[in-house]
Amino acid sequence: MGRLPLFLIWLLAAAPAAAGVTSVPETFEVKPAGNSAAGASGSVSPLGGTPVPVLSPALAAMPSPSAGPAPAPVQAAAVAAKAAAQPAAAKALPPETRRIVFDVRGSRGGHGDVAAAYLTAYDLLDRTAGRSDAITPSITFIAGDAERKILSRLTGRTVRSGDDLFDGQVKVYAHGLPKSEPEPDVLMNLAAPDGEYKRPLPGDEKYGLRLAKNTVILTQTVFGNTESEAKGPATMMINGRRLELSNAGLATADAGVYADPVARALRRMTPEQRKQFALDRLEEADVPGSAAAGAVVRGEVLAGAEIGLAYGISMKEVKPQFEQYLSGLAARLDKTKGSYVIVTPSAFKVSDVKDVFLRGRIQVIEGDPVLPEKAEKGKIYVLKTGTLPHPAFVSLMALSRPPPVVAGDGAMSAAIGLGRPFVLTRVGWNEDNIEAYARRLYLRTPPKDRPIVKEVFEKGRLQYALGLETVAPAFDQTSRAIPLLTDTMFAAIQAARDVEASEVPTSALLAEIQDPKLKASLLSVRSVLGDFDAQELAGEALYGGDKKARRITASALAREVLGGAFIMRHLVALDFHPINMLAARFALRWTRAAARRDRGG
Repeated sequence: MGRLPLFLIWLLAAAPAAAGVTSVPETFEVKPAGNSAAGASGSVSPLGGTPVPVLSPALAAMPSPSAGPAPAPVQAAAVAAKAAAQPAAAKALPPETRRIVFDVRGSRGGHGDVAAAYLTAYDLLDRTAGRSDAITPSITFIAGDAERKILSRLTGRTVRSGDDLFDGQVKVYAHGLPKSEPEPDVLMNLAAPDGEYKRPLPGDEKYGLRLAKNTVILTQTVFGNTESEAKGPATMMINGRRLELSNAGLATADAGVYADPVARALRRMTPEQRKQFALDRLEEADVPGSAAAGAVVRGEVLAGAEIGLAYGISMKEVKPQFEQYLSGLAARLDKTKGSYVIVTPSAFKVSDVKDVFLRGRIQVIEGDPVLPEKAEKGKIYVLKTGTLPHPAFVSLMALSRPPPVVAGDGAMSAAIGLGRPFVLTRVGWNEDNIEAYARRLYLRTPPKDRPIVKEVFEKGRLQYALGLETVAPAFDQTSRAIPLLTDTMFAAIQAARDVEASEVPTSALLAEIQDPKLKASLLSVRSVLGDFDAQELAGEALYGGDKKARRITASALAREVLGGAFIMRHLVALDFHPINMLAARFALRWTRAAARRDRGG
């Protein structure tokens, strides 16, 4: 059907901006998808994998990409649970999305943008492990020198160009896909600074990427899109079309957090199995301090101390927050006469603590010194390690008796996946994410216990972190309400592949889609293609929907119909609602009339 004729574009450009259209709030509520409360009753994920709250038994038998066999108790638990946990329906990955490339080049510091791809690949492989009814994805990482160093830290072994990960299921290349490799079905850019794709388009082989016209290019942002001033959506591109979807994150309208298979496996283990898992992963980890941490977990040294974990505590603005956290631990020790060992891969020294009395109760442990068999009462030991491989890091998070201190999208996802109390240090880029999580947690906390949530998450008073133990069930419930990005992204990818398929009804196209932005984008494409059902649904949203739905649908229709015209591109990019609404109404009338003419009606 195509886009609007030029004379109508000029007409819309000259139309009065106001046109009687009222302004609408920015947000749009959406019922959580994937790992939701509904999912807790056994709903199958869009990938057809294990129902989201049910944890994959295969993870227990595959604890680490580079690890050997799991300990016997873990294997036994996995075998016992495997048959019961297999899903009844198993779409898994459809054949047309089997070849997946993660382009992680251009990392911006930290581990987040590489960890995003690592976790998603890990989760995809876990969902298909040991299943005869599933197509195992073929996954490739394009990673430069800096990114391969991060992969090496995550996996606990040196990763070079041409190496395999996950027992040969993932290939890593430095400069792009080899010519012998076919074009990918899906190209993923995760934890991006904004949602717009910056690499070459299909047909352009720069950057070592050969893309087919029907390759789905998905660009997803960091949580809450906090690095972008424009705050635009995440996007997909296929066959020259651009589709919008919600950003990754924790708000009710966001697409969710990373699925962490290690965290989910630990969550279903017994305490003894978790301890054994951590010991095995620490024994494999060849980093400073890992042997000392293992000795503490076994109780061979510093016996009687409770173990904890802190991450992301080295920044100047975070140090006072961690001092508050330590003061809360010290106050507890005044009553219990016990001690703590806080393991951290972050930089920390005693002089970071300004309170002279608190400083006297802290001992920093570096390297692998000889440690006393018993911990000194009232003492807080800070055990510094190198960067721990991901399974070892998450297993210590699971063992942490005081709520662990975490920072970053990946660590936050692991903490959420464990479903138990944790605290977040507050810096400028993550304030919105903390507030979004706090809103979800607050609603699931009994009214009498809400003050502690407010103190820790809203006011940032980490000295009260131990009080979160009283609201542990709320953390569990909150973790089940937050969708998983693996589910939402691959439901979106399948919808993108089907959007131009006339044999797929609009109702089926939208069946797995909870994302309001993507739903509006799909309806807009279908409406322009002349689909009566899509036009009817778009019309209901524009004329009969609530204000939020009207705004999103109007924006999507305006972009789809007018965005390709050079004269209108910048105007549409402003996303000015009155003009969007006027353009959308004209567009819908025109596409309906054109569809009737095409069908002889």
